[in-house]
Amino acid sequence: MPKSVARHGRELTREIWGYTAENHQRLAETLAGRAAHRRKGSRVMAATAAEKRQLAESAELMAADGWPVELRGGSLYNSRDGKLNPAQAVGALASDVSAGVIAEGVAVASLNELPLDADEVVLATNAFTETLLPGIPITPVRAQMLATAPDAEVGFDLSTTATIQAHLESLGVTAPVTHRWAGTMGFTPDALPLVGRLAPRLSICAGYTGHGMAFAFLCARQLADHLAGGPPPPQWLDPRRFPIPPAT
Repeated sequence: MPKSVARHGRELTREIWGYTAENHQRLAETLAGRAAHRRKGSRVMAATAAEKRQLAESAELMAADGWPVELRGGSLYNSRDGKLNPAQAVGALASDVSAGVIAEGVAVASLNELPLDADEVVLATNAFTETLLPGIPITPVRAQMLATAPDAEVGFDLSTTATIQAHLESLGVTAPVTHRWAGTMGFTPDALPLVGRLAPRLSICAGYTGHGMAFAFLCARQLADHLAGGPPPPQWLDPRRFPIPPAT
């Protein structure tokens, strides 16, 4: 949270935290217990003295705003957080829509050659948005649950690497490794999503900077409501805060 305050200011950081709380609440209401969703809190551990100081600063800022957080032995505990099975959550949300609404197995290689007719195209492609709209300010960054220098992890490669996996194994986990995986996240210059209209009949809902679970559900709902005639998402999500390249 201190980094967010330094980048966005105290008031906007407070609004962003409120937004993520509403996102969690509305997602929980929609899932209604599906996808193994449970709200039993979360704990963020500090690995260094610097991180421990950051957690203490975060606890002070969040407590001042009324968030039920507390420091526990060098970790930050938030009782409002929860967990779910992400694959089951996607399946649960998909099962709520009418048959035939979702078209699977349809490849989109160009915005000028769409395989389906649509009144509006929404780029909900996160890290891969640049493959359809070159120049969009979303950088693809591979995630293996460990921060590294950008030259090692920027790009669309989804495979794991021996170097990062060795670092993960060196963290002291003694249980046997059962799975290894990597994923590509979409990072924006200010670490906030891009949600809104880019051009006539073209919108975007992407660029979550590693925090898609905290933002995506409410971002998508607000964009859909806006395209149906409702109010726009918050101004700080407007993609036009950055130069937008023309669709080609």
